[in-house]
Amino acid sequence: MGLFGRIGRNGWVFDLGLEDVSIDVPDHALRVGGLAGENAGHVVNCYVMATIVGGNYCRSAGGLVGVNWLGVVSDCYTVADMLASTGGTQVGGLVGYNYMGTLANCYAAGRVRGEDIESFGALAGHSSEHAATSSCYYLAASAGGGPDRGVGGPVTAEQMSQQATFVDWDFRETWTLCEGRGRPHLRWEGITCGD
Repeated sequence: MGLFGRIGRNGWVFDLGLEDVSIDVPDHALRVGGLAGENAGHVVNCYVMATIVGGNYCRSAGGLVGVNWLGVVSDCYTVADMLASTGGTQVGGLVGYNYMGTLANCYAAGRVRGEDIESFGALAGHSSEHAATSSCYYLAASAGGGPDRGVGGPVTAEQMSQQATFVDWDFRETWTLCEGRGRPHLRWEGITCGD
């Protein structure tokens, strides 16, 4: 469940932004994401702004991708409010379940919450053995994000507005950030900082 149900291993989705996404997930649903339910290919330079409310006993829900199945998610971000219900599992602000996939240069600026749920996190709900995460961050619980668990590094709102926070990110070709104001955006969004 998502804009794309499944992105195959030779598939590429890039330079795509989704805003005002709202998903009410039915009970017992599997693999739900704002962009894709499952990714086995490449998702690059994308973002999602969403509200996702999970039904009871849902599994693998993410703001961007439900399950990253041996896929690559790079230079992406989400601002997703994720609410999990009873029995939910593998719920993450960016990816629900990263199964032997790669997350690189991404961030999640939303919040994941719920009661009676297991394996959930601000960036990824659950990561399998051999899954890789590099230079990824999430808004800390103390700054209105969280929870502070799982992969990725927690950052404050102030840190999220500073280039120095984002180690090895390309702020010439891929990202733009108005220093001290707001958070990173993808360069193709055309954000200008002005004076």
